[in-house]
Order: sequence, then C-alpha cells, then structure tokens
Amino acid sequence: MSTKFISPISSSHRQAKILLVLITIIVIALSAFGAQKWLRSMRAMSGPAPAHSNRQQRREPVQVARFALYDEGIQPYELNVSKGLIAIEIEDASGGTTGLVIARDVGQGRPLENIRNLKRNRNSRRDRFEIKLAPGNYVIYDERRAASRASLIVEP
Repeated sequence: MSTKFISPISSSHRQAKILLVLITIIVIALSAFGAQKWLRSMRAMSGPAPAHSNRQQRREPVQVARFALYDEGIQPYELNVSKGLIAIEIEDASGGTTGLVIARDVGQGRPLENIRNLKRNRNSRRDRFEIKLAPGNYVIYDERRAASRASLIVEP
C-alpha cells in the first residue's frame, strides 16, 4: 500500500521538474533572442559601421628599445633606432623610479624639449610604452635623478 501512495507523488514531482526545466530553457532562449534584437536596434541607431575597424587597420612595424635603470645609471647609454613607432621597455633594477622622461636634444646649448613622461606601473618592475618619434637625438633620463641619462638616436 505504501508503494502505491508514493508512486503518484514521485511521478507528479518528476513532471513538475521537467516542466520547470522546459520553462527555464524557453525563458533563456527568449532572452537571448530579445538581446540580439536589442543589439541590432542599437547598431542601427548608431549609424553605419566604419569601413575599416581598428582591428583591420594595418599597424606599422614596432622597434623595441629596452632600457634598464640602475642606481649607477641607465643602460645602455646609447641606442640607435629608425624613425617610426618605437616600443620603449623599462626595467627598474634601482628599486623605486616612477618613470622616465623622453626629451629631444635640439643642440646648440638650448634646453631639452620634453616629449613625454613615461610613468611606470608601480606594481611591476617592468613596463612598456609605445611612441612615434621623428629622426633626431633624444635624451632619456630618470625622473628622480636627471643626471642619470641615456641617448636614443632616431635615424631617418
């Protein structure tokens, strides 16, 4: 007698679980369909997509210039690269610089032209910055110690 009493309850319980799973699947499918429709309407309102997206644009070659910062100075003391996009990589072995300054040496006893300050990520000893430089002589120095310098010569 107990098995007949349990059997109808468990089958109706099983049917309720199946119904709940089916309803969940339908809700998820309708939500996904609605989200796609909403995204399409947002794209239509924002206008046509550009002819070339950023991912499709060609990037020019990147040259890497690595500098290591020590208490005694910056190594290498001089580095030659070609004009264009240059990735400047910093490794701080001095234990505390906040970054480097890139300045153009215009010569003739004139002051340096500050081009860019490269602020190093404080959570890492290494960092990388990309910058486009024209031909010329550049001085790279430690923000904390301006006497600690290196030369970056950008050739045509």
